[in-house]
Amino acid sequence: MVSRLSFGLGPAGPARSNPATRRSPTSPDPRPGSRVHYAACGALKNISFGKDADNKIAIKNCDGVPALIRLLRKTRDQDLTDIITGTLWNLSSQDSVKMEIVDHALHALSDEVMVTRSGWERGSNGAGGGEEDCKPRHLEWEIALTNTAGCLRNVSSERKEARRKLRECTGLVDSVMYIVQSQINCKEVDNKLTENCVCLLRNLSYHVHIEVPGAERYQETTPNSQGSASFSQKSRRFSSRRGKGKKNDDANADKIQIPVRTTPAKGYELLFQPEVVRIYTSLLKESRNPTVLEASAGAIQNLCAGRWTVRATFLHHHPVLFYCTRTPNVTVQYYKNRTL
Repeated sequence: MVSRLSFGLGPAGPARSNPATRRSPTSPDPRPGSRVHYAACGALKNISFGKDADNKIAIKNCDGVPALIRLLRKTRDQDLTDIITGTLWNLSSQDSVKMEIVDHALHALSDEVMVTRSGWERGSNGAGGGEEDCKPRHLEWEIALTNTAGCLRNVSSERKEARRKLRECTGLVDSVMYIVQSQINCKEVDNKLTENCVCLLRNLSYHVHIEVPGAERYQETTPNSQGSASFSQKSRRFSSRRGKGKKNDDANADKIQIPVRTTPAKGYELLFQPEVVRIYTSLLKESRNPTVLEASAGAIQNLCAGRWTVRATFLHHHPVLFYCTRTPNVTVQYYKNRTL
């Protein structure tokens, strides 16, 4: 069972986020060109806000997305970056505009905002994340990061091709993982930045067991003829005391094989590493945001879907995850009750 991508309150939380609501500020820059940029982008942000699709489609048809991206790549002004990314977040709530953003804006949003402003450094393990002094650099650009993560959260719900492009975008998954881990380290697990990033990860984990390159390497080699019933029995055994005569069964259960890694995980591979389970379980324990809770449980549900070695490994070493995969709503309600 996989967590479906939906715009409602599904078992894994909504895939589409609320558009940016921050209105454009008055530009302090005295240069005429900058004032024009502020005014034009602010106008586009304002008219693209809300549920009315006509303005969003009109902006798309006028090549508004490529124009915004050209300006995003040129500017180093933080306020202008906030306005541009807020406009793209607004536009991303319209289904007919999503692939336009994926095709024309994805790499710029990743390179100019997520990777550059998150604090993640290329070559590091993105799932490790966080600053020792609990003051990650990404906080200075929190509005732009929140807007960008919200935009990517929306477009990642569009279709398989969109998810593939996001997963394979260099540094994107690494920087998102870094942000989430930094937020956990600093106890900032309820804000919009955390919510957008976790929902983005949840969307990218959808069908990850069949959509990532080389997925066949992770498929289980032994048939599972007994289906979910036998798996349910295993999970109950993990959660109870082991009786005598179980040694042979347990020995066989321990022989779960996954491809041996010769290099550190990076990119889309981070979506199904053991570290990500700790991230989601930390959020389930610490967050009070119901959308963060739903997205975390839904991401776990996605990772434990399908017959692949990653699922078997996760559930063998983390038996409690079985209940997230089978009853995500109950799991979320349990953690919500704990935080009240």
